[in-house]
Amino acid sequence: SLPNFKNITYWSEVIKQASSFSIINPSTYRIDLENIRLTCAKEYDLAIAAKYLMEKGCKIELKNSNYVFEAGLDEYIEIVEELIRKIGGAMVAYLIFTYLKDKNIYSKKLDRYLITRRPSQMANDSNMLIPFGYLLSLSVKYPYVSDINNNDVQKIFEDIIERISFLVFIGDIQPYNVFENLFIDKETVISFITSIALFDSAIPFPQMKPIYARYILQEINESIDKKRFIKIFGFALNQFITVFDETILKSRTLGPIKLDISYYEKRTRISKKNINNILNIISHSKDSVNQDFRYLGDQEKNNFWFKPLIKTSQNQYLLFDKLWCSPAFIEVLLTILRDKFDSNVDAEVGNYLENFIKKTLAKHNIKYYSGNYSIGKGKGETDIVIETLKSIVIIEIKKKSLTRKSKSGIDVNIIIDLMGSLIDSQLQANKVEIILRERGRIELNNNNDMHEIKLNNRKIERISLSLFDYGGFQDRNIINQIMKALTNSKLETSDNKYQKKYDEINKKLIQLSKDYATLSNLNNSL
Repeated sequence: SLPNFKNITYWSEVIKQASSFSIINPSTYRIDLENIRLTCAKEYDLAIAAKYLMEKGCKIELKNSNYVFEAGLDEYIEIVEELIRKIGGAMVAYLIFTYLKDKNIYSKKLDRYLITRRPSQMANDSNMLIPFGYLLSLSVKYPYVSDINNNDVQKIFEDIIERISFLVFIGDIQPYNVFENLFIDKETVISFITSIALFDSAIPFPQMKPIYARYILQEINESIDKKRFIKIFGFALNQFITVFDETILKSRTLGPIKLDISYYEKRTRISKKNINNILNIISHSKDSVNQDFRYLGDQEKNNFWFKPLIKTSQNQYLLFDKLWCSPAFIEVLLTILRDKFDSNVDAEVGNYLENFIKKTLAKHNIKYYSGNYSIGKGKGETDIVIETLKSIVIIEIKKKSLTRKSKSGIDVNIIIDLMGSLIDSQLQANKVEIILRERGRIELNNNNDMHEIKLNNRKIERISLSLFDYGGFQDRNIINQIMKALTNSKLETSDNKYQKKYDEINKKLIQLSKDYATLSNLNNSL
């Protein structure tokens, strides 16, 4: 690590020696600032960010090669929020989503915003990214548009973007070079996964293609006791889905839109009473959204995710964006079902997702197989297997999403969430692949419908599928690095309340290591 900059004697000698060397060999050290960025782009941009923040009143120290706020952070964020209040959070959101559309970051074909990591093979090609996710999470606290001059609005918005971009960038969570993700070991893997989680909370934001959310809602509707649902809630679940259709599915607008009771009365056959009941369930009050959320690591205080609308007056509501808010319809439905209908509903979410996937495959005439298998004393089950002429694709489905603690960058929770989703599903898929490679075949029993899958020298792909986004953890290269680093590692914690969970995780890591060793030997013997 670098010595503290307060060590004047040390750094004076460093500068003296570097200056002397540059006289002897001027091509080695490029003093010209523009040329410095060509070779050290990220370090240069971090220094620029630090200089900017200090000029704005923040006190920053360099400790162990990281920039650390010593003072001024609270005041800095308060200025950012004051600027958002000045033009209104709804206006900030409108300008963000307009920008995403104008810059072709929105894909009409995929119906998705393509906000991703953009590391380059040449680091100097990379630039600081805008933290859309963090800014939107602050903006929902102020769900209105202020009546001020358009030119002033644009200037204030640009100031907000500049301030919040430098604030997030100084945390060093953005990869500039593709090689940053290629050399992760057990010493660095924890900080690596933490930076991924924080990046995904800062730069992109949760989203779901509306038609996918609609399918999941419909799967839930087909699976529950409809009469009991009406008795408990006073409206039918298909009416809830109709409100989703009118709010999200039929909307042609990106970004914020205003809605009111009359909008639904004109477009549906649902009674005004039931419309009110549904809207009250799916809406935040305007003073309850993210009120304690300030810092990027405050994701536990980010409650916007739980409901898709904000009630701004007696009969008026605000939708911030259909793609961003689409998954919240699923979240709020699962919440009311869990609280009043079926406390074990979470256990069924995987089945809803699996049914949707199977119906989608069948719709596209893609043959799939699933079921239980028994090999000697060993038993197991696999969610979906797809065969092609050249490949066998094993798909394991997990409904577990990243918790808000994980999104806050808390390493313990990230590990627990990944183990409960990615690692568990990969262990299941590993079993199937090992059987196929050892025996050359596997027989699946799906309610006494038997099907034998033969390896026949085909390639095997293992896929873990989740309901909600896992961001960077869905990147194959990133996951490969994490899996390699965790294999043959033992995780330890000083917090006794996590010890039992960590003991379970370490057992899984041991099994994962054994699986990889077995697969490696089997692949080498083919």
